[in-house]
Amino acid sequence: MKQENKDRQPKCAIYSVEDMASEVSNWGQAVNDEEVLCWLRLKGYLLAQPGPEYNYPTEPCVYLGLMVQERSYRNLAGGRTIIELRPCFTEKGHDFLLPRLVDYFVHSRDRQKQTIKNNGPETK
Repeated sequence: MKQENKDRQPKCAIYSVEDMASEVSNWGQAVNDEEVLCWLRLKGYLLAQPGPEYNYPTEPCVYLGLMVQERSYRNLAGGRTIIELRPCFTEKGHDFLLPRLVDYFVHSRDRQKQTIKNNGPETK
């Protein structure tokens, strides 16, 4: 009976930006987490305006269940606590955004390299 209840619990996986960058890198193009964050801001998945909500997932992104904001706490000497907020992908967001990231970082760069290789440098 306990096994049945365990199977019924929904599985929720959370992926960090670093995880997504390493998965894109596994496709053959070295990508770091800052490049992924920049792409997410450019495409409107993260807030881009400077301030305390910089890199927060946008409301539509959270509403659709693509991303969440992860909180972690660090205790400093003197009793101070720092709250670090990081954007993370849900399983749905991972499945939705990973192909788009791979297409942008891997396939589009491959197409650019192929175009340059085929056309060659212009000489007169």
